Amino acid sequence: MHDRELDAYLGDFKEQLIELRGLEGYEDLRRTLDAIRERYPDEDLVDARTNAGNAAAMLAYGDITLSEMAATWQEARMTERAAMESLTGAILWEAVRGTPQARIIEATGAARATIAKAMGR
Repeated sequence: MHDRELDAYLGDFKEQLIELRGLEGYEDLRRTLDAIRERYPDEDLVDARTNAGNAAAMLAYGDITLSEMAATWQEARMTERAAMESLTGAILWEAVRGTPQARIIEATGAARATIAKAMGR
């Protein structure tokens, strides 16, 4: 990432970053954003790049710690797991009632393998 790109990304917050972390912090963020672009190179991964870049910037500015970020991720995983367990119950309800697997797939948008796993197959 060129300095002008990073400057555009940071906007009015560039000076705040330099005050907080020095020029080394500015360079660290630039290198981090470059690493993120290498990790998520495809155009269809723009959301992943944005999320990762925003997280790196939040850490650079001290808005959040790595431990707090990890705790947020763990909480999201537990929420996702609970949602999948709920969906499994709903899939089983429909299956027991005789709803065809194709209709369950259509209604949920889930992959056939996901539905089969939920049904214990």
